[in-house]
Amino acid sequence: MDTTSVSEALHTLKDLPVQVVRWDVEEGTDASGGEAFWVWAYLKDADLTRSVRNRVRDLVWATVRALPGAGDRWVYVRFRGESEA
Repeated sequence: MDTTSVSEALHTLKDLPVQVVRWDVEEGTDASGGEAFWVWAYLKDADLTRSVRNRVRDLVWATVRALPGAGDRWVYVRFRGESEA
């Protein structure tokens, strides 16, 4: 599993509460030494509410963890406003 397969899975997500303007995915080692993915979801600035972020975070985490080869990699989900893109 790599950033390409994660990105492809994110682009096919259903049931998102809002449109994700852009996805950025990076892979690396986190502070604890474990393999991890960092996912940035760019949302319209008006959509950056706590409830929306929580729902998107849950969907991203579950989607990435369900991919073949995910193993025990941690998924860090971060948000940015469209104006930051």
